[in-house]
Amino acid sequence: MVFKKIKFLIVFLLAFFLWNNAKPVLAGELNFHAVFIGRGDALVLESKGHYMIVDSGTPSTSMVFTNYLKDLNIPNYDIDYVVATHPDGDHVGGFYNVFKNFNVKKVFYSPCSKQNTSYFRFINYALAENCPIETPVNNQTWKLGDATVTVVYDGSKGSTYNECSIVLKVTCDKKSILLTGDLPSTMENELLKKNKGILKSDILKVGHHGAALSSCADFLDAVSPKMAIISSDKPDKTNLPKDSVLMRLARRFINVYRTSDANVLINIKDGIITTKNKTNNKYTTIKKGILQLSKSTYIANETKKTPSVKLYVNGVLVPSSEYTVKYTENVQPGTATVKVTGNEKKYISSISKTFKILPGNANFKSFDRFSKSINLHWKKAKGDITSYTIKYSKKSDMSDAKTVSANKNKTSKLISGLKIKTKYYFQIRANYNKLHGNWSDVISQKTKKTPAPKQPRILSRIPHIKHCAMLYFSRWSTDISTHYELQYSLSPKFKKAKTYKVKKLFKKTKPLKYKRRYYARIRECTPGRKSKWSKTYIFLVNW
Repeated sequence: MVFKKIKFLIVFLLAFFLWNNAKPVLAGELNFHAVFIGRGDALVLESKGHYMIVDSGTPSTSMVFTNYLKDLNIPNYDIDYVVATHPDGDHVGGFYNVFKNFNVKKVFYSPCSKQNTSYFRFINYALAENCPIETPVNNQTWKLGDATVTVVYDGSKGSTYNECSIVLKVTCDKKSILLTGDLPSTMENELLKKNKGILKSDILKVGHHGAALSSCADFLDAVSPKMAIISSDKPDKTNLPKDSVLMRLARRFINVYRTSDANVLINIKDGIITTKNKTNNKYTTIKKGILQLSKSTYIANETKKTPSVKLYVNGVLVPSSEYTVKYTENVQPGTATVKVTGNEKKYISSISKTFKILPGNANFKSFDRFSKSINLHWKKAKGDITSYTIKYSKKSDMSDAKTVSANKNKTSKLISGLKIKTKYYFQIRANYNKLHGNWSDVISQKTKKTPAPKQPRILSRIPHIKHCAMLYFSRWSTDISTHYELQYSLSPKFKKAKTYKVKKLFKKTKPLKYKRRYYARIRECTPGRKSKWSKTYIFLVNW
């Protein structure tokens, strides 16, 4: 009994160990705050009771930011890290009250050599509080609770305040936030050359409050965020963010959150990102919308095909006044395209959908019946075509139909090998490459015994150079005749004679032996039948 209990315990512990190690355990948490303090940046990151502040806004909004920090109930008023991304007053101007009201343990600041009054004050605040202060270096890391902070760019290569912006990446449970200060596209492009892989992040703090010269397309593609936070003032006090930036974000389906609407709070817990903030982008891309066409298949009839469209984005029908519609070549058979493009008032980008134009209908207009064949005739189908397909069967439902093809320039086809005095059913369609037109209505015809062709004759011979002869024959006895068969030989019994298929009323022989007598005969052929051989025609090669 004891052995069984021990065995069960071992199996249970082994199963628990395997299950627990089947996938990485995600148990971290990180809170990100983007505080509205007017036109500047003021960011707070917290994990397991550890805090980091990145920028602090302007001097005039210093108390607004400080009061926000007090409302967080930070334990012992301890701030683990303060980062000043660059010297601009709307980024470092509010630190005075931070140092005054909180215990700052470590300060990182931009190495920008063009320091200004706001920057000198910030550094003096830090020194007065005896805070360790240093400029970071590329790839430097430090822990913030469950999170890891990595210096993507240390600001050392810039020649302007904004180009000296420190760029940080904060990672928790494989989710990450990229903080870019006021980094312009000049330095974004430099980062793309060196650190393209490390830029990829789930959340982007948009550079320079959404200015046009930041957040370039290639940079956004490299970061590939799902969420973007823009710190900027109210719309009546600033012209940021720029429409061009909002368009670039919309085209990439990046959700935009703006501090001018409300303080932004984003939570990362156990590898899941959540927020209660509402997205705000005046532009919506239609790339992933649903485009419905009034009709998806047409028949070519030498007129343009213009299906009407309905565009749905996020389940909402978009008014036709918000976009333009263009059609590709839409007359001839093939695949045509409808392209819908947003007019950039609200909806941007474009979406396309294809529709088919089938070859025009082909229909039988007449037929010729023979003993074991039926010759079908039709009118050329409208539009470009590459071939015709005919199917035929002895069953009206065409269940065991055979198919034959006809060249695009043909308007008739002889179907041979049929049974005599049997009813057959036929259909035809036109084709354009792999695109097939509609099958015609079914027609039925019964094979019949064709009249026998009459016995023809050789009318005359005209000498020809090089010991050849030109033989002329009588006209066809019936309009369904297909060809003559001609034989000529040195033997009156046509021994070793060769048979030639002749479709004209004359035939030039091959070179013959000089001063020899030749024997010739012909017979006429119709579908499934042949006439008797003609009377023997004798001629002498004497030239």
